[in-house]
Amino acid sequence: MIDRVDAVAGAQRAWQKVTRGLCVLLAMGASGGALGAEGFAKTPQEEAMCNAAIYRGRDTSDRNNWQHMHHYCDCLRFARRAMTQPAASSARSHNISRALDGCDYVLDHTSSGFYMQPAVRASRAYVLMLDKRYRDAVAEYERALRQDPNYLKAYMGLFDAWSAAGDLQSARKAAERGLAISPNSKALQRRLRKITQEGEADG
Repeated sequence: MIDRVDAVAGAQRAWQKVTRGLCVLLAMGASGGALGAEGFAKTPQEEAMCNAAIYRGRDTSDRNNWQHMHHYCDCLRFARRAMTQPAASSARSHNISRALDGCDYVLDHTSSGFYMQPAVRASRAYVLMLDKRYRDAVAEYERALRQDPNYLKAYMGLFDAWSAAGDLQSARKAAERGLAISPNSKALQRRLRKITQEGEADG
């Protein structure tokens, strides 16, 4: 069943990639050229970030899967660029598109049992949140949790996505699910406390 869900998700990603490509081309035509002053090449700071976030301290002996992980670096660094740009800018949209392409490539070219897939899915969900696609982000965080039910970062992201979507009840449930796995998680406790205080203030 999971394989079938992953296959459907892969087909959806492929179609979304085509759509994003068309949007980028249209935006480039409207702006008369390349989007943004930054090129595709990694900066030294981005290289250091990727080494720390992806490779450091991890077993990379599975070359069949790890050979594709430089695309995950693209996901992370273009997401980081998008975070610094105005919400309605074409440069931000372009970097979000590049970030999603990076994550999608990894998910499409690595095995479903690859232990880094939940992290890639969580990063993809975060990029979707940057694009204000909160329901899509929820779905991606849930896919990450199906692969790794103990992945606390996905519970935190799920809470944030539901909160951004305005569904505080589902956000509370996400925090409670995570705390059932890790009762001492300060990040989840803080999120649950915040939403409880907001509910008391509204009441």
